[in-house]
Amino acid sequence: MEMRSKIKFFKILSGVIISVIGIIKLQNRYLDRIYRERKIANRNHALYLMMNSWLILEQKRKSFAEYFQNHNYNKIAIYGMSNMGERLYDELLGSNIKIEYGIDKNAKRIFTDLKIYEPRDELKEVDVIVVTAINYFDDIRDELSKKINCPIISIKEIIDEIFLSL
Repeated sequence: MEMRSKIKFFKILSGVIISVIGIIKLQNRYLDRIYRERKIANRNHALYLMMNSWLILEQKRKSFAEYFQNHNYNKIAIYGMSNMGERLYDELLGSNIKIEYGIDKNAKRIFTDLKIYEPRDELKEVDVIVVTAINYFDDIRDELSKKINCPIISIKEIIDEIFLSL
């Protein structure tokens, strides 16, 4: 009888251990999902705040063209040709600022009149590269600074500087 009790005990114990391991794995998946979703939410919040600031600048009639002229940035490239890059491109059309080209990892899937290069391509010299992918700015700046010798700035930095001049 004692052997049966031990076997029964070990079966129950192994069932409990397997259940605990399963719960821990589910908890880890849940925590990973929360972490990923929080990261996305934080990135979207940063974009929202920046776009709100940009809208305020628009309402105050402050322009990016004026910023670039004040810094002697006459020929620029835009890194990140998604929504933010398109808005910057549209804002600068018709100004004295020449947009030489865009840079985007998805260059082959972007259809515009502007020449779009991939980050690994040979890049022509410009006065400044404006990075619109603000959540990845540090990595992008580090990558680009190895291949081109010009200032590389975040669109957020520009907006913040113009905002401070109000």
